[in-house]
Amino acid sequence: MERRQLLITAGTVLTFTFGGCLDAITGGDIDGEIRPDGEPETVPAPLDCDRDDVSRHTRGIRDDLRWGDTDEFQLRIDGLSFEYGDTAEITLGHTGWGSAKTGSAMKYLLEVKTDAGWQDVRVVPEDSPGIAPPDELIEHDSTEIFTWELDLTEAGLARPAPFEEYVSVCPELPAGRYRFLYYGLGEDVAVAFDLER
Repeated sequence: MERRQLLITAGTVLTFTFGGCLDAITGGDIDGEIRPDGEPETVPAPLDCDRDDVSRHTRGIRDDLRWGDTDEFQLRIDGLSFEYGDTAEITLGHTGWGSAKTGSAMKYLLEVKTDAGWQDVRVVPEDSPGIAPPDELIEHDSTEIFTWELDLTEAGLARPAPFEEYVSVCPELPAGRYRFLYYGLGEDVAVAFDLER
């Protein structure tokens, strides 16, 4: 009887341990939000920088933009509404099998929805190379891939390193609906939030 009880107990422990390993391999859901429901209350005019020597950071958006989830990844934000000066935390996690491959963590746009559509808030001098993330493929063996902490001020968003010396936000951040779009995967994935001022 004691031997039978020991085998049952051992089988239970092995089952739970193996289940934990499966969870680590396949990843799991990432905590957080994807985007607010409905349309934004405030939609600002098109962004107009009063400097003539800069151009707005941009990139062509593919037609396959996904909100929050792809087949192997989840992008989440830790809130749907922030005040100017708050810090927003955005996490990219891997939910597929095995290791994950992504591009650089610098491959993102930070846009606000204006009357002219989505526009990145950052500008760069016209005689600079702009924000040029390295064209690299990074292999990850963890379920949590990247975490971005965005300080929601003009100075805080003049990133990513090492480009911050010539990247700036112009004009000042307006109130409205913002979108963080990561393009380091095979398809674009985004989350959104509202900024209040």
